[in-house]
Amino acid sequence: MSIDVFIILTVVGVVVTACFVFYVQNRKLKMNHGIAVTFLKKHILKHRSEVRFRQKNLDTYDFLEYNLSQALVVQNDINCNFN
Repeated sequence: MSIDVFIILTVVGVVVTACFVFYVQNRKLKMNHGIAVTFLKKHILKHRSEVRFRQKNLDTYDFLEYNLSQALVVQNDINCNFN
C-alpha cells in the first residue's frame, strides 16, 4: 500500500511543480508582452501625430499656385549611392 501512496504523491508533486513553473513563465511572458505593447502604442501615437502634421501641411500646400518645375529642383549634392 505504501508504494501506491508514494507513486500518487510523486505524480501529484510533479503535476503541481509543472503547474507552478507554467504559471511563473506565463506571468513573465505576459509582463514582457505588456511592456512591448506599451512601447509600441507609445511609438504608434507619436508617429500618428507626425503623419497628421505632415498631412495637414500637405493639405495646405497649393501645388497649382507654385511652379512644380521650380519646386522639384535636382539637388546634385545628395549622394544616393549606398555602397
